[in-house]
Amino acid sequence: MSVDAMNSPIELCPRDDRRASAARSQFYKILSGVFNYPADAAQSDFVRRGAAEALRDAAAGLPFLVPAVAMLGDAGGGDVVEPGDEDVALAYTSLFDNCGGRPAVPLHEKDYVQRDTKQVWEELIRFYEHFGLGYDLKASGEWPDHLGTELQFLHYLTFLETGAPDDAAGTYAAAAGDFLERHLANWVPKFADNLAGKAEGAAYVALAQVLVQFVAGEVEWNRSRRALQ
Repeated sequence: MSVDAMNSPIELCPRDDRRASAARSQFYKILSGVFNYPADAAQSDFVRRGAAEALRDAAAGLPFLVPAVAMLGDAGGGDVVEPGDEDVALAYTSLFDNCGGRPAVPLHEKDYVQRDTKQVWEELIRFYEHFGLGYDLKASGEWPDHLGTELQFLHYLTFLETGAPDDAAGTYAAAAGDFLERHLANWVPKFADNLAGKAEGAAYVALAQVLVQFVAGEVEWNRSRRALQ
């Protein structure tokens, strides 16, 4: 199975005690989409406007707060970030693509951690393959440490947790917590700090703040659950 399979349309029908995991899974799915290249007008419009509403809806079911969601789009109140009609495809290319060498803001874990790139990739691929997701660069179009790919994987794990029997749900929850702390939590804050100083890409700057707060909330949520076991 390719990592791209994690993008397949899904329908969640969680039990009441899994609704928080369903909301978390949806949040990961939305964020994974917005940090991939907006290949068409629909995806560009989603980044500019649709993501804000989708994230607000998902945030209502989270077991922790993500205050930056209220600052997206036309949420109302406060200093709301309005991306307006900016060309998000152009902003994405300017910020994240490496056409001229190194990108202004890398989207890959290897650029933020003090570890050998090969080791990072090998560990990520082992995670993916352990849960039945065969990584293929040609099929996915991205290196295994791309932000969108790592978020897709956590969407997948939390989706599995949502529908798993009680005796299996803990396995997926533990794997998601381990993956989060070994990978995303170690570099997403640096990514967001790097992006915050850029003048272009208002939508991505705002979404990165949501991402940072969500990841921090996820880390604490997973730690608190482990402490109760």
